[in-house]
Amino acid sequence: MHLAGLDLALDYGARRQRELYDSQISLFGIIEESTGVAEPLPELPNVPEFTDEVLLEMENELLGLYISGHPLEKYIGTVNSQEITRISEVLEAEDGSSHHIIGMIKTKQQIMTKRGQLMGFLVIEDLTSSIEVVVFSELYQEINHMLDKDRAILLKAKVQQQDEQVKLIAEKITDLSTTEYNNLELKKTNNRKLYIKYDYTNDEQQFRELLGLLAKYSGDIPVVLYNPITNQYRALNSNYNIVESTELVSKLLSYVPNNSIVFK
Repeated sequence: MHLAGLDLALDYGARRQRELYDSQISLFGIIEESTGVAEPLPELPNVPEFTDEVLLEMENELLGLYISGHPLEKYIGTVNSQEITRISEVLEAEDGSSHHIIGMIKTKQQIMTKRGQLMGFLVIEDLTSSIEVVVFSELYQEINHMLDKDRAILLKAKVQQQDEQVKLIAEKITDLSTTEYNNLELKKTNNRKLYIKYDYTNDEQQFRELLGLLAKYSGDIPVVLYNPITNQYRALNSNYNIVESTELVSKLLSYVPNNSIVFK
């Protein structure tokens, strides 16, 4: 139902409730009681249904969260097929490492620098977590106009670990709602990641043994651990990047089940 029709229906319903239950029964109420004929429904306009995007936005505004889906779900295919890092992985990533992230802007704050230039601080979220993004003046002046709340963006940024906090320093921001996204090409996943489903907090000695095993198969494939107990990702630093090897996989099976090891 369109907003105009929704407003009419809500207005009619509220008015009918007042007429039927008010201590002073209205003329329409008296007529209905005596004749059994209710006031006819107003004629609603013939308008198109809300789009999925509008319905999700209304859900979030009313309830403070998304129930029937998430606006970023349309980009899931891109997340799976391109070199995209999930925010939950970024939180454990190596300081200074560079990543592409698909996220939604939740808040934006801008300040004036000592040089009289504007810079921005964003909080973005994806389907796994949220993180703060620092946008320095030069880039902020170029793309400030598109940094609206709930805008889906592709972010290229570097990890900054400081005072036990993880932030992202923006290098490039692309608006995913524009036609530019249709022609967007990122580095394909030739260098795949190894995902290991493993509770690395359960046994510290065993965890050290696993790291030692990975270090013996040094290569260019990053390793990401997923803890099923805490539902958190932990991206190991580049010292533990590995080469794809059936021998390594075979040895990893002494630590985790076969279905807990995935290259993608």
